[in-house]
Amino acid sequence: MKFNFRTSKLANLFLMVLEFSYKREESQFTERAKEWIKETGSLTKNDEENLKSFSFIFSAFKSKNLDLVFLLENEKDVWKKTEKIIGNKNLKEMEIILSCFEKRFDIVWKKDKKKMEKIKDYFMENKKIFQNMIDSAKILCGIKEFKIENVPIHIFLSSSGKDDFLGWFSWSPVKSDIVLECSRWPIKKVGKFSLCLLGHEFFHLILRKNRKLMNLIKEISENYKEKLKKINYGSPRLDFLFEELLISSFIPEGYLAEKYAGIKIKKQKNKKISAKNILDFSEARKKYSFLIKEDSSLYVNEQKKIDKKYLEKLAEII
Repeated sequence: MKFNFRTSKLANLFLMVLEFSYKREESQFTERAKEWIKETGSLTKNDEENLKSFSFIFSAFKSKNLDLVFLLENEKDVWKKTEKIIGNKNLKEMEIILSCFEKRFDIVWKKDKKKMEKIKDYFMENKKIFQNMIDSAKILCGIKEFKIENVPIHIFLSSSGKDDFLGWFSWSPVKSDIVLECSRWPIKKVGKFSLCLLGHEFFHLILRKNRKLMNLIKEISENYKEKLKKINYGSPRLDFLFEELLISSFIPEGYLAEKYAGIKIKKQKNKKISAKNILDFSEARKKYSFLIKEDSSLYVNEQKKIDKKYLEKLAEII
């Protein structure tokens, strides 16, 4: 088993400029952007003008997934594909804008890249544990073939919270990617939970290879939509929300994490959950993973496939 890690300097430079462009004033910046300002100095008037131009171009072509081209494509293909989307004139302006932030970016990159390399080393050292997680996920999803090395794992500068372990995935029938925003993860905390976080994102991709199971998730989420609405923190679709609960019931909050990473499933306070934000939903994931532990451990240990019975049991406990 091999990990297909990608650490693109261009993608991370784009990410920094994109983050700065969201807000006009430094006082409104995310925690991540504020940290960069502390390290590299306040934005100049020229920086601010460049960010306005960047925002104009990005907003005009946002529906064309311009951000995913920079973040997920091979670095050698980025400019050619970008030109097809925004045209030659805008392309030249984008090149100038990004180049203006290179010195600022290099200050952050020099330090954070070292952390990224340590995190990648940790994953490599524990790839056997990770393979066990993936093998179980394949059985649960009824999938025989899935190669980890076919999925690029993009390593990015950290998310808005310095201690935030953030991962996400991108999927289409022909291409899949996983992103870890991890450069500020405290090294002391980079352990088995980070393996489980990566396993959670891979679980999403494995699940998508079983269309019948995905359709069943949609069916159950429709049948239990009133319950799901009560814990919806803002997800655009209830089946996505239910999918998150399903995967979390195994990893990182559930039994796969306990079995392979030694992360105990803790009993949560018996309080009514109404997810108004992502933090509330995180508590919901922990609570329901504990409540369904008897079933999730049975399915894992007896190598059973996720079925309607399991999905309905999960929906009932909400």
